[in-house]
Amino acid sequence: MYLRITRRSLELRPVPFFFVLPLIFIFFLQGCASNSVSVKQDPPAVTISISPTAASVVTTKTQPFTATVTNATNTAVTWQVNGVTGGDSTHGIISASGLYTAPSSVPNPATVTLSAVLQTDPTKSASATVTITASQNPVVISISPIVASVVTSKTQPFTATVTNTTNTAVTWQVNGVTGGDSTHGTISASGLYTAPSAVPNPATLTVSAISQADPTKSASATVAISSAPDTTAPTAPSGLAAVASSTTQIGLTWAASTDNVAVTSYRVERCTGASCTNFAQIGTTTTLTTFPDSGLTASTAYRYRVLAADAAGNLSNYSNIASATTLTASDTTAPTAPSGLAATASSTTQIGLTWAASTDNVAVTSYRVERCTGASCTNFAQIGSTTTLTTFPDSGLTASTAYRYRVLAADAAGNLSNYSNIASATTLTASDTTAPTAPSGLAATASSSTQIGLIWAASTDNVAVTSYRVERCTGASCTNFAQIGTTNGANATTFSDSGLTASTSYSYRVRATDAAGNLSNYSNTATATTSGSGGSNITVSVSPRRGGLVTSQTLSITATLANDTGNQGVNWSSNGGGSFAPATSTSGNAVTFTAPASAGVVTITATSIADGTKAATATVGVTDLAGVTTYLNGNSRQGANLQEQALATSGATAVNSTNFGKLFSCAVDAPVYAQPLWAAKVSISGVAHNVVYVATQHNTMYAFDADSASCLNVWGGAKNLNPAGQTWVDSTAMLCDDLQPDIGIVGTPVIDLGSKTIYVVTKSRTTSGTTTYHQHLHALDLATGSEKLSGPVDISATFPGTGGGSSGGTLNFDAAIHNQRPALLLENGHVIITWASHCDNFQYHGWLISYNASTLVQDGVLNLTPNGALGGIWMSGGGPAADSSGNIYLATGNGTFDANSGGSNYGDSSVRVGPPSGGTFPVASSFTPFDEATLEANDTDQGSGGVLLLPDVIVNSITKSDIVQAGKDGNLYLVDRSSLGGYHSASNNVVQEVSGQIGALLGTAVYWNGTIYTGSAVGPVRAFSFNAGGSGLLSISPTSTTSQQFGFPGPTPSVSSRGTTNGIIWALDNSQFKTSCPTGCQGLYAYDATNLGTLLYSSTDVGSAVKFTVPTIANGKVYIGGQNTLAVYGLLP
Repeated sequence: MYLRITRRSLELRPVPFFFVLPLIFIFFLQGCASNSVSVKQDPPAVTISISPTAASVVTTKTQPFTATVTNATNTAVTWQVNGVTGGDSTHGIISASGLYTAPSSVPNPATVTLSAVLQTDPTKSASATVTITASQNPVVISISPIVASVVTSKTQPFTATVTNTTNTAVTWQVNGVTGGDSTHGTISASGLYTAPSAVPNPATLTVSAISQADPTKSASATVAISSAPDTTAPTAPSGLAAVASSTTQIGLTWAASTDNVAVTSYRVERCTGASCTNFAQIGTTTTLTTFPDSGLTASTAYRYRVLAADAAGNLSNYSNIASATTLTASDTTAPTAPSGLAATASSTTQIGLTWAASTDNVAVTSYRVERCTGASCTNFAQIGSTTTLTTFPDSGLTASTAYRYRVLAADAAGNLSNYSNIASATTLTASDTTAPTAPSGLAATASSSTQIGLIWAASTDNVAVTSYRVERCTGASCTNFAQIGTTNGANATTFSDSGLTASTSYSYRVRATDAAGNLSNYSNTATATTSGSGGSNITVSVSPRRGGLVTSQTLSITATLANDTGNQGVNWSSNGGGSFAPATSTSGNAVTFTAPASAGVVTITATSIADGTKAATATVGVTDLAGVTTYLNGNSRQGANLQEQALATSGATAVNSTNFGKLFSCAVDAPVYAQPLWAAKVSISGVAHNVVYVATQHNTMYAFDADSASCLNVWGGAKNLNPAGQTWVDSTAMLCDDLQPDIGIVGTPVIDLGSKTIYVVTKSRTTSGTTTYHQHLHALDLATGSEKLSGPVDISATFPGTGGGSSGGTLNFDAAIHNQRPALLLENGHVIITWASHCDNFQYHGWLISYNASTLVQDGVLNLTPNGALGGIWMSGGGPAADSSGNIYLATGNGTFDANSGGSNYGDSSVRVGPPSGGTFPVASSFTPFDEATLEANDTDQGSGGVLLLPDVIVNSITKSDIVQAGKDGNLYLVDRSSLGGYHSASNNVVQEVSGQIGALLGTAVYWNGTIYTGSAVGPVRAFSFNAGGSGLLSISPTSTTSQQFGFPGPTPSVSSRGTTNGIIWALDNSQFKTSCPTGCQGLYAYDATNLGTLLYSSTDVGSAVKFTVPTIANGKVYIGGQNTLAVYGLLP
């Protein structure tokens, strides 16, 4: 409120003084409370605040801060770090705009104070705390979506996600221009992209988000600009044709559709029945004009139609309808064995057979009758057949002769039953009046002072000679012969006369007799004189002298005697069980030794009957090994056959150049990259065989009798697994010579002894029309090689992802570009298969696919780089490993990695996944080296080496379960199975890292008896102790090395031992894999596992080498795959 005094009020007028004085007083009193002449209230206080008030910043990274000043016209502030304007190098610096940059190392203390001080009033300030952390995890940035299609002048929002920093701000660019431009479109600070008004050239551009905290980190998306929405549908597919290729599969082909932009996919529909109309979609293709429809019912008609789609979702009209009927299912069930076989002699020339009928799932069509001659004969041969009759008359036989018979049943499909029981009968005796011929060539030889041995040529008879009568008299010219003994049998043409007088002459004659009692004339007379003193000069040798058998397997063994004048032969015995048939034999006549039912080392002894002081021995290792059924002997991939009883480091069966060598080679049709597998006592037509299974690059499987130098194929011949109209793949088509010259079966198959099945994956291509590539999973019968479980299955799979080769957010398994190099894994009823690529060609991925081992139904799929690419599962042929809980361990090489920031890409990592569940594999844990980016940039694959699961050990009363894995960088990683360690940017969170000791590893380390053994790309095989002194760690340097320097790619060793003794390390030199013998040959080396400096054996003429081959050791033999052979080494007989 103001009191204004105007000039008028100050005019001088004559007034009374007493009146003027009060007015002046009032004027001055009011003026003290006015503005110009007034009174005013106090202004509000100035305040300052800072945001954020607390932050965590990684060394060298940035963090923006903002200061807000109120109630002041000058809002400028001065920034300080720990009281220093602008900061310093120790605690970080801050710009005038408030951008803080952390120092290069963490200060002490690690927390600093940032202050904003008002420049007009330094008493006014605000502060924030900043904690400096070491660079544990790099800034990671991703963008969504990574692919977009935008119509001109329209918008598309993008979102950038920044992790591992509190500064999540990004700078947006279009084709490298911040904020974009009018030609390529613009983008706002919030990520809203606006397309240009016209389609640029090219029409595809890149939107990038760059981290402001770390400008070296960015992510990008691809944007395709189109002028207007596409409403034009493709043309209809034409020429649809359907052809049945098996009982469960029909293949479709059609002519491609056309579109104004591009056809992106085809939708395939099917209905069941020759006239059906209720079509339903069963699948899609990308741009392929072929489709395999599998899992169908045999002998069933199906109808198909196809329509095309483009990226805008426009659908064509349907194609023509095509029909096909699946093939009739083949019968693979054998009849039951005939039973109750009985044989009855009805005359001197005929025996009648009867038996109980067999049964069959369809019908028994015939019986095959086999016969052999003799009471103990085994050389059966077919002599006839019946249709459905269960009787058979066998005529034209010899009188008084024993015959043995067996019968098997057959059905229309050619399936054969097991054999019936064996029945025996002897034909009736005919009236015989014909005497045998006289024995001839009788010779007498004194073998000692008390013994003379006789030998003569056999007599003949119209029926049969049954025995010989031996007569003797004393003196060189004596004639008073008297019978002193007999021998029984037509060929019992030796006799030992003992208890004689020294220095005395004796004369002998012999005559033959038959069953009718007819006597031959006498032989010539033979005379011999006993020596003058005791003793003998008999010698005994046996063959074979050494070998290997599985429990209850038989061995033919022969004793040869010299100076056994009485031809008394030997008695057979063994110190470790087993039996002989017969228990005695004469010189040169084999007996059959049947191995005991338990494992061990058996010494067989042949002792002279004439002189018990003379004997010879053979040493046989008897194993209870059921089989080498998977790569490196088990799912832990430890690589050791601990049940090898025959091969030893010392003693009668020591592996050395005297006892051990190349036994034989079997020819195959193409290179053998897969490890040969071995199974004991496989029953084939009622006969047990040890079998070695060999897979080649022509998609051929061989099943050789593992002990037969004649390379008997127990399946009756090689098994061609190429589907009709398909063949193996030429390596040149894959633009890669890593596998040469052809590609077929690459990964090592796997055997299930319980179901008697071998699982194998083939790769093939069509031979006519447009070339298409296929990979098939086969389940083959171990005994016959026949396909089981309605196989094979054409392998296909999909997985959600936007990575290389994806379409519409889905990845499709590409059978052409993916290389099934790793060995198969059979775990808890699942066949696990993994893939990488041929060389580093095309947009490949690390695929992991599971099939139910009982049905071949796919039950799990995982892609390890779904939103990236190139993270292949290689392991140089090694197989995924598995623990007792069904967890699966593997390693990847190359590829995208972002798992540390919540992504799903696992390039250059060791990975543990759980068993198949819900159609996929849950990723449980992983380990990635801190220098993963460098490994990826330099092609230093972490996954070049396989995974070894070590046995559990106790360390400080705690059970430790670890794995060992190494790659091209040569670092041996000991990793905790329960938590593999993840990724850390500055160091590796593993149990132990052994660096600089092995060089690049292109193989798998193996384990035996507290030691791991590893090859390297160039160099020796090295041994490292494990858990010495209960440490739970590896030795930091090798405990022993081989003198042999192996060339690229280096060996994956294998181990054989008798438990914890007689350990032998076997290693192949495959460095000449690009040449052939004799220019360059494969080498085999055997070392004492307790000291690799001790070379036991070596051979450089194994055959022509292939890359990554691993030897298989079983039952005293070593099996090695080559370019065109299976070489077999073992104990020399």
